[in-house]
Order: sequence, then C-alpha cells, then structure tokens
Amino acid sequence: PGEATLSGSAVARKAPSGVWKMSGQARLDAPNFRTTLAWLHPGTASALPPDVLRRTVLAGDFTLSQGQLHVAGLSGTLDDSHVQGAAEATLWPLSELALQLELDTLALDPWLKKGFWDSLAKLSEQGPPFPLDLRLSVGHLQVPDICLGHAEDACRSVALSKASFGGVRLDLSLRNCCVTLRTLKASAQDAEFHLAGSLQRGILTGVAFELDAQDASKLSKLLPQEWLRPESLWRGPARLELRAFGPLSALTMDIEADMAGARLF
Repeated sequence: PGEATLSGSAVARKAPSGVWKMSGQARLDAPNFRTTLAWLHPGTASALPPDVLRRTVLAGDFTLSQGQLHVAGLSGTLDDSHVQGAAEATLWPLSELALQLELDTLALDPWLKKGFWDSLAKLSEQGPPFPLDLRLSVGHLQVPDICLGHAEDACRSVALSKASFGGVRLDLSLRNCCVTLRTLKASAQDAEFHLAGSLQRGILTGVAFELDAQDASKLSKLLPQEWLRPESLWRGPARLELRAFGPLSALTMDIEADMAGARLF
C-alpha cells in the first residue's frame, strides 16, 4: 500500500535451548507513507495533520526472537529530515513499540497548522492502535510564526517569529486514550524551555511550561517589537511559569513571570 517496498535478508538459527533467533538487515521505502499508515491503522492516519509523515526511507539491522523485534543502526530520511536511531517492538500482534530517534532538523510548520489541536484531541479520544514510547532528539527545531491575536481577520501580533531551537529532547508516551509528554526541553537565544503534561480524552492535566533566560535582551529578538516597552524590562534574567488544565475548548491557566525585579501573577 502506498507503493511501499520492504526488502531485506536474514539468517535464522536455533539455540541449544531450542529458541529460534533471526538476524539480518531490512529496508523500508515508502514514497506515500500516509497511504501505508492508513492501511496499517486508518484512525491514527486520519488524526495526524495532512502534511506530515508523507514519505520515508529507513534501513537497519534487526534481530527477532520469541515475538520480540530489536532494530539497531536505524538510519534514513523522514520527510525532509535525516533520521537515525533504534526501535523495539512486541509482535504478533503488534502490542508495544518503543522508538529512539535523532533528527538533524524538524520544521513544525506542517504540524501546527489549523486543526492541530483538534487532531491531537481526536487521537487522545480514540487512542493509538498500540502503546507507543517515543524519545526524540532534534538538532534544530524550526518554529513557524505564531499569531497571538487578530484584528479585522488579520494577525495582530506574532511571537517566536521563525525561531530555531537547538538541543531539543522529547519523551512522549501514547497509551490507551492518553497522550503523555513526560518532558520537552529546548534552548534558543541563551534561554531554556521546558514543557510537560498529559492530554486524556481531550482534557489537559498537569501541563507545565517553564522558561529561564539569563539575558532577556537576547530572548526579546524572538518577540514582536511592540512588546519591548519599556526596554528596562528586557535587561537581565527572566523567568516564566505557566500551568494549564481543563478541556482544550476552555483552558484554565495560572501564570507567573519575573523580569527585572517585576513580578506578574
């Protein structure tokens, strides 16, 4: 499906204990990966934004024994990103999947388009086809313009304009009807960002966002110029903490900020 091709070679051996073990190399070439995903699990494919996971080429070494699959030296491309890592899965049927991936770059533009939150809520309501644990490292994370207000149907202000974050670390779990972000860490302009929380059946719980900047003047480069008044606020360290909970359609948030000795609750 999706013109995907799976190829490889392997050798199977039977240990003195009577347990069979197969080892070899495999390669997946899926030029229309969305169609392949829809064949594997239509619900998950429909819950994802339309312009992500379009194509992939992956290859690696694998071992298979007693329904346990281990993939090492995984490398290839996913959309426009180069990827490497490892994977483990429980098969027959597929009931557990753990991925450790490293991407050189990742653009969030296609992920954060209109309808992203609806897609995420849909995924949390129907649940994934199997439990998934994902640990992801990204060398450069590209964040699109974010509109923070409208006036006459036009974007009034933009934050994080075309920002690029480095040292991104993500630890994510999908189980039953719960999307759990154990941690998301990133840095930009000498500022550290951290996000964690969970989304279960469209309800946010335990969501916490923290920002620490040693020099707020560097961080100000990511923000609209109209925000940078008075300039004295953007000198020295800055800290922001945000807590959110409730349904996506009616969030409750607690905010605490500290800049140049001024504190906001």
